[in-house]
Amino acid sequence: MHNSRAESGLTAENMQLLNHVLTSIPGNATVSAEYQIAPHIHTYYKQLSIWPTGNATEDFIIIDTELAPVLGARGEDYNKEIDKLNKNTNYQLAVGEFGILVYRKKSFLVN
Repeated sequence: MHNSRAESGLTAENMQLLNHVLTSIPGNATVSAEYQIAPHIHTYYKQLSIWPTGNATEDFIIIDTELAPVLGARGEDYNKEIDKLNKNTNYQLAVGEFGILVYRKKSFLVN
């Protein structure tokens, strides 16, 4: 569930976990991440988009449930999108710690 508690950005624990996650995603992957996470992504990926995009076609989707939603969005909207991902049989939850959720498309093969 999207908690929307942190107004000040990423916590140290979240940054550490995100750095670990980002170094494990291959460069040939397509990645979708929350608006607040995207500036912290320094790795070049095949494609980077802002989540939620609504169509869930990326190889990896990165969400931090502790961050406040972007302007114009509500936590409930994010929760609905997370629920869709949880029910989407094309994705599996690869990471679920410290509020960080990383979904990996099942068809994406990591070498």
